[in-house]
Amino acid sequence: MMSMLVVLLAVMCLLGGAQSCELKTSKQDDLIPERLVGAWYAFYTLPQHFSNRYSCYNASYTLTSKNQLSARNMYYDKRHQTIIKHNSEVTVKKNVLEWRGGRSEWNADYYVFATDYDNFIVLGGCSPEFNPSPLYWVAFRKQSDYSKEQQAAEDALQTYNLSLRDFAKTC
Repeated sequence: MMSMLVVLLAVMCLLGGAQSCELKTSKQDDLIPERLVGAWYAFYTLPQHFSNRYSCYNASYTLTSKNQLSARNMYYDKRHQTIIKHNSEVTVKKNVLEWRGGRSEWNADYYVFATDYDNFIVLGGCSPEFNPSPLYWVAFRKQSDYSKEQQAAEDALQTYNLSLRDFAKTC
């Protein structure tokens, strides 16, 4: 379980009270990289203005070595009215996904706050595109009919006094 300090840091960042975009957890639960393999569909984001620029983000991971994933990313860029596709290399360290390559605006460390690996993942990071505001995603394994998975994500978000209603639906 994460300490109260982690919850306060996350809430401060979400509410804009933090001076810099920094997300850390005091207790690091190691991720299992092979359980992240497969498709993830990000349907919810914070800050909500992110959804004004990008929508229907999805990533498909393959395991390339013990703690290394390759990610094929795709999303719709509303500003340029085009579908963007790019690849990234992702290094898994404890509960952090270190994204590099592809498009530099996404190069960042994304902390995994909650996942059950089979249904949902909640992560947040400090992308140069949105600095100093952190960017949070809630992603699911399914593209549709994911009400059970939404409830699991909703339960995990309660740890941070958040709800999916606080996020923008992006797809």
